[in-house]
Amino acid sequence: MSGLGPWRARRLASAAAAVALAAALATAAADADALRPDQERPGALVPPLLPAAHAQGGADPAPASPPVVISEAEINPPGNDRRAVIEWVELHNPSGRAADVGGWSISSSDLHRRTLVIPEGTEIAPGGFRVFHHRTAWFADVMASVRLHDGDGALVDETPRLDDRHDDLRSWSRAPGSHGANSSDWAFGTATAGSPNAAAGAAGAADPRPAAADAPVSVGTDRAAYELGDRIAIRGNVSEDARASVPTHANRGVSIAIEGPSGYERQMSVYPDSQLRFFASVRLSAVTGASDGAYAVTASYAGSSASSSFEVGAGGDAAGAGAGAA
Repeated sequence: MSGLGPWRARRLASAAAAVALAAALATAAADADALRPDQERPGALVPPLLPAAHAQGGADPAPASPPVVISEAEINPPGNDRRAVIEWVELHNPSGRAADVGGWSISSSDLHRRTLVIPEGTEIAPGGFRVFHHRTAWFADVMASVRLHDGDGALVDETPRLDDRHDDLRSWSRAPGSHGANSSDWAFGTATAGSPNAAAGAAGAADPRPAAADAPVSVGTDRAAYELGDRIAIRGNVSEDARASVPTHANRGVSIAIEGPSGYERQMSVYPDSQLRFFASVRLSAVTGASDGAYAVTASYAGSSASSSFEVGAGGDAAGAGAGAA
């Protein structure tokens, strides 16, 4: 290039450099195309790792049934549930082992969110049922929903919206084997507190209340013997003639009196339902002055009275006491 001028020499040198760069780029492209198809190339997107079930095309495992379910709810029993603690919720443990529900909660779904926190150490036996009471006016009579949360606050079970305007001994119960808020799994019928429910739509269990009688009033308890701390269920009837004899403007309530050892006495008033039946519930404990011994229950209505009796501290499994009238 000695015969060329400086300007032409610089142009030829630049052209040679451009040819060399192009050759180098072509060689690099050929090497990249020679990579195996399954070999990762620099800058390629790597798909995220999937769980084994998805990677193999399997479906997610079905969620397990809750260990404890809400099996029955009585949101409007006979009587004044704004004055007496008579509403209740039943939980069922369908599993084959005891379920510890201590620290769990049962709550209403209304604005006030009335919540019962179950005491620590509370268990439900395998396949067993347990009934819980909380406070007066626990649930509304219409559009009420019951919710069960575990000790961490996670929702375990809930009912659909329930209506009960009947003020009687019928309750909402879940079909055996179901859980969740599916309304088709629930039926309204005779309460079966503490025992298995009938299938949805099936007839309820036999009514444990005393049969209607010609006597103006009759009364009895669900058992003849209890232990301190047990809840006593008092059930009875009034006759059509007795109710007809009470003036419309007068108090139509049934007065119930319980008397026991050491001067124990308790009184309450309940109202018969549309089937002329009434119900009351009371827990006897040492805190309220109750003790072991014999107790008498007297129901008074329309100038007539009936009596029954039960024992506390004589074992807790005897059959229900018979109803009497006077």
